[in-house]
Amino acid sequence: DVETGMNYYLHFDKANFAVSRDKYEYVEKTFFLNQLKDLCVNLSLAGKQKEAVELAEKFEKNHEKAFAYIFMAEKLYLKQADPLAFVYLDSVFSKSKDVDFSQFNFGANQAIDFRFNLILLLSRIGGKQLNALSNNFYAEIIEQNKSFGVLRKVYGIAEEGNYYRAKTAIPSTLTETDELIARSFIVWQACQKKELEEGGLKWAAMDRFITHDFNYIYFLPN
Repeated sequence: DVETGMNYYLHFDKANFAVSRDKYEYVEKTFFLNQLKDLCVNLSLAGKQKEAVELAEKFEKNHEKAFAYIFMAEKLYLKQADPLAFVYLDSVFSKSKDVDFSQFNFGANQAIDFRFNLILLLSRIGGKQLNALSNNFYAEIIEQNKSFGVLRKVYGIAEEGNYYRAKTAIPSTLTETDELIARSFIVWQACQKKELEEGGLKWAAMDRFITHDFNYIYFLPN
C-alpha cells in the first residue's frame, strides 16, 4: 500500500538523520542504516525517485551512498527491468571516484567494500561494457581479497543462466574451498531455475539464508 506507506514516510524526520543514526550502538546502528537503505529501494520501486535519491544522499559517507544506489539499481533492474537502474548505476560510478578503497583492504573494513556488491550487480546485468567495468573493479582489489570478488562474479553470471561462462570465470588460483563455494553457487542457480520451471521455489527460505550477507550490509567495522 504505497499511499499509506508514504503517509508514514512523511513523518520521518529526515532533517535529524545524523542524530537518529548516531544514537544507537553498533548492532542497532548498522540495522538502522540497512533499514534506510531498504527504504531507498522501496521508494524507488514505488516510483518515488526524487524521495529515494534525497534519502540516499542523507548517508554520511560516499561508500554508504554507493551501497544505497547499488541496491536501488539492482532491484529496479531485477524486479521491473527499469532503465532508470542505469542512472543509479552511474551514481555508483560517480561516488566511487571519491572513495579511497585502500581503507577497505584489511580486517573488518573489508565488509564495507561496496565493489563486491557492484561486481555482483554488473555480472547479473551482463553485456560487454558492464563486464569490462566489472573486470576493472575486480583488478583493483588486492590479491588476498580477490576471492570475494570471484564469488560475486560467478554468482551473478550463473543467475543470468550462463553456467558455462560462470564456470570459466573461476580462476585456477582459488583455493579448493573457494572453488567449491563458487561451483556450489552455479549448482544452486541451476536448481533455482529448474524449480521455477516446475512452478515455484521450494527452498526459498534456504535461498534467503544463502544471500543474507549479500543483502545485509555491515556498514560499520565490527
